[in-house]
Amino acid sequence: MKRIAPILLSISMLAESAALSTTNTGTRLGQTLVELRQKYNIVGLSVAGLHRGRLVWQTNLGFANLERQEPVTDRTKFRIASVSKLITAVALMQLWEAGRFQLDDSISDYLGFPIANPHHPDKAITFRHLLTHTAGFADGQAYDDFLAQASNEISLRELLCPGGRFYRDGAVYAAHAPGGNYCYSNLGFALAGTLVEKISGDRFDLYCASHLFKPLGMNASFNPATLPAPIEIATLYRFTDNKWIPQFDNYQGKVPTNRLGVSYGIGRNALPCAPQGGLRANVGDLARFAEVFARRGQNESDGVLKSATIALMLGRDEQGGTSQATLAFQRHTNLVKGETWIGHTGSAYGLYSLLFFQEDGPHGVILLTNGSRPGEEHDGFSPMEREIVHAVHAGLTAREKESDLGPVEP
Repeated sequence: MKRIAPILLSISMLAESAALSTTNTGTRLGQTLVELRQKYNIVGLSVAGLHRGRLVWQTNLGFANLERQEPVTDRTKFRIASVSKLITAVALMQLWEAGRFQLDDSISDYLGFPIANPHHPDKAITFRHLLTHTAGFADGQAYDDFLAQASNEISLRELLCPGGRFYRDGAVYAAHAPGGNYCYSNLGFALAGTLVEKISGDRFDLYCASHLFKPLGMNASFNPATLPAPIEIATLYRFTDNKWIPQFDNYQGKVPTNRLGVSYGIGRNALPCAPQGGLRANVGDLARFAEVFARRGQNESDGVLKSATIALMLGRDEQGGTSQATLAFQRHTNLVKGETWIGHTGSAYGLYSLLFFQEDGPHGVILLTNGSRPGEEHDGFSPMEREIVHAVHAGLTAREKESDLGPVEP
């Protein structure tokens, strides 16, 4: 395996949460992350350990931008790819809490135009289908070509409805009926974001800013042009022809162009906001979001979601047991042996990201990277992701045994 240039390897930890960094456990965990960064040729990363949703340990390694030699810091925001789907789901479920729709309603009744799988024209596509990846979308080349237009001026009906420029005989629809097979879909969450707009009357990124990010104290955005200066967004890289090539978010410290523009049509097509994978956030932002779910809604004062809605999204019944499919969240039993973890992964343009917490335990892990050689994915995770999660989980376990710290109260 090829190694990152020596100057990259010389970068050590830039920041750690004081709750753990001064202990022997924190020192060992920090050194482990340095070694894993070398092993997987990671350009830059930010990692956090959570206890009952609260950030108790963080480290940042490497570069946010190689060309400018900008280090990753606590303030560095990363594109988080499909972890963004969790935020999109919360936005939609807030509107569900407000009684604006029912989960088993047909989305055609809210979009303003009818959509149907041509293989099953009489089977409605519902909100629940979108949030459980059972809507019967296959995405594919037609979706990719539509996405490449990056324009809100083109309605989603051009992709989803007969006669549309990108419909192509219903290429985005799978052969199975809605409500049947699980089929992971970015298009489904593009629709979820568009429905947030149609129902709320707000542009998707602005809805999230006022209804999620502000109450949670998150300085995150689906529109990087709105982030305050200085712009501290990690450039995304892929290793090609024996070198790191910038792929996305290469802003060079400059304010990004506002790609949404003044002619944005609310409810027409939210893809330019990228509800399926375009949030820029740092580890601290995501820790504030994770606390809502890791603590199972114990603190409703943030006004984001009620505890019953959180239980519904996590697939829990009133007694706390697993009763149904999660909404947007992924439930994995193969991340840590013998344990169930809930969260989401993300990957795009060379980045890898994840946010996961134990279903029946106190620990959580957030990982953000902007370029790596992570190894071959197996059962949903790369070797890099598994090793980092295991290392942080072990560090948090050791932390609880250190007499000078004691348990973190729930």
